[in-house]
Amino acid sequence: NIDSIVDLTGNGLESGELVIYYDARVLEVESVILGSLLSGRGAWFVNSRIDDLAGRVIVSVAGLTPLAGRFAGELVQLHAKIK
Repeated sequence: NIDSIVDLTGNGLESGELVIYYDARVLEVESVILGSLLSGRGAWFVNSRIDDLAGRVIVSVAGLTPLAGRFAGELVQLHAKIK
């Protein structure tokens, strides 16, 4: 989840990068998709690199139209299963 904290009108979110660590002995991350905050807002894209050996997911999101104003919600979804 993400929260703009302040009004970002005129200076909206255009892209972001996350590094998420997890216990690879317990979880197997299968995919990453856009969350509900971005999936219905035009041309937003997500790219991810899942490294099961290191227990790390690198996620990049980018959009053609900035996410402006005040917002809060689900940025991305990680789909994983318990080993």
